[in-house]
Amino acid sequence: MWWRIPLGFLAVVGAPVYLWHVWRVVPSLWRGEHEGSLPVGHVRMYDVFPRSYLTALLPLSAMAGFFLLLGLQFMVGALTIAPAKGAFLLMGLTVPLTVLQWVVNAYNRPRALVPPAFRDQLGWVEVRRRRRSNRRAGRPDTDHLVEILVFGPPGADSVAICAEAGCRWRAVPDRRAHVPELSLRNKATRHSSRITVDRVRPTADV
Repeated sequence: MWWRIPLGFLAVVGAPVYLWHVWRVVPSLWRGEHEGSLPVGHVRMYDVFPRSYLTALLPLSAMAGFFLLLGLQFMVGALTIAPAKGAFLLMGLTVPLTVLQWVVNAYNRPRALVPPAFRDQLGWVEVRRRRRSNRRAGRPDTDHLVEILVFGPPGADSVAICAEAGCRWRAVPDRRAHVPELSLRNKATRHSSRITVDRVRPTADV
């Protein structure tokens, strides 16, 4: 079939471009220097957070490899079936890799797969446990949106504020914190599981 060669070419070229696009931020994210949104924000089978971004890419990369090898199979045709075998092997790997992403989202472990700047954050299992503990202790259990506000240039004053109407929760970073924003985010995880990834710079009329 004539369409197999152009379709295979698109897959062979497109898969590496996609992989470069999603992996290019990993070094800066690992160093705690990445700013702004991530190339992958949500996947149908799981959530993606900065702390679980690396493991989120693993099943996506296996799937991209599947399309790359399948495209190569389309191009070489009946000369060999090796690319097709490799493609379906990679597709099979997406299942355990997706389970690994669920584990990282749930427990923020294993630590070796979590960027150093996010290793002290809580997984959703611990967040729920603390919510139940807070509920038993009479403390509020919230899913309020918490925003990280930064005033002035990078490194200037910052504060975490709950955006929920009627909620006055706010926090400032610890004085001795080496990375004020991480200090704020750690405090915010004790109040809510919904924390903005991007920082907000209020304008003069806010």
